[in-house]
Amino acid sequence: MERTTASTATFSDQPPVDNDKMTTLSIVQIRDTEHFQLVRLVTEMTLLQEEGMDMSYNVKTRWTALTLRQVNKYRWLMILGNLRHLTFGYCHTWPAEVWKQAVLPRCSTLESLELHGWMGLHHGTQQYQRYNSSNRLLIQKEAEDAIVSCFGALSDQLQSLILVDFWVTGKMKISSTSAHAPYRDSQQPNSLSPMRRKKILLKYTLESFQEEKYPIDHMLNDIHDFILYHQSQGHDVKLELDPQWKMYHQRWLLLQK
Repeated sequence: MERTTASTATFSDQPPVDNDKMTTLSIVQIRDTEHFQLVRLVTEMTLLQEEGMDMSYNVKTRWTALTLRQVNKYRWLMILGNLRHLTFGYCHTWPAEVWKQAVLPRCSTLESLELHGWMGLHHGTQQYQRYNSSNRLLIQKEAEDAIVSCFGALSDQLQSLILVDFWVTGKMKISSTSAHAPYRDSQQPNSLSPMRRKKILLKYTLESFQEEKYPIDHMLNDIHDFILYHQSQGHDVKLELDPQWKMYHQRWLLLQK
């Protein structure tokens, strides 16, 4: 059974159809209304951190409540035991617990996965362009670690991974086999078996190209780390860039020489 959803409706905490029959789920062209609430809260947390102040009890409580609502909204994904193909068109607002409780349980059975919109849990400012690991919010690190766990749990069954406007890093590694070691074809010892070679597409649109908001240079470093690792594992990795991205990418490549 397939299911495609394209709307701005509020999510229910119940699966959209009989969870035992669904094998394909595509949820696209949606916006999570809590995204703006999350941005406001993350902005507040960022400003507190920049000023060297501890997070207040009120801020921590609001973040915990928002996380719980997000988990309750998406956790029905975990009970879709026969799901093989998942497309989710909006994961901007997913904190670590959504990745761990909703997505991670399904990763080992997926044959295809398409995700849109993860650009990190941070407040995009000019100051953020001076990105370094020491000034990241803890919630950002926790979310990235959860995504790393999800990618690591994708099994040999996975055939394709499509990431659109998704900030990948070199830590987000898809293992070549469940044993986390490249499986070599006996007929072609220097290449992966076709059954284990995965097609990976990274696509970046004009919507994600906001030089004033995101540290584009740092993003490109991370994207290329991701590409180089997966190419070294024998996977088929392609990069598609919007014209604005292409121009910046060409300048970035020249600086790497």
